[in-house]
Amino acid sequence: PASLRYTWPAEIEKFYPSLSHSAVYIVKGFDDCDFYSNPVKRSRIKIVVATYSLLQNRSAASRVLQQFKFKCVIADESHNLKEKNSQRCKLAMPILLTAKRLLLLTGTPALA
Repeated sequence: PASLRYTWPAEIEKFYPSLSHSAVYIVKGFDDCDFYSNPVKRSRIKIVVATYSLLQNRSAASRVLQQFKFKCVIADESHNLKEKNSQRCKLAMPILLTAKRLLLLTGTPALA
């Protein structure tokens, strides 16, 4: 859920305290795409936190996320991607497939 997107940066800080605060970026909404178009901001970002709810055709943030070349993507609650024909999954797949490393996390069985 979107309400938990601030949990990730707090947890990252516990395990990676030397990472600067500006290196973690939380995508705040559909129209939040300045983090990519601003070269200064983009150069500082090492970790991007986004929610599945942003993966919609009408979302500028979703289009921007697809332009990033992520070294690693962590898909928490990855059972949200089990329906391959869903809009969410179709928009997530380019992001997941172009990442050098992919980690799918879930506590829910993803039955086919």
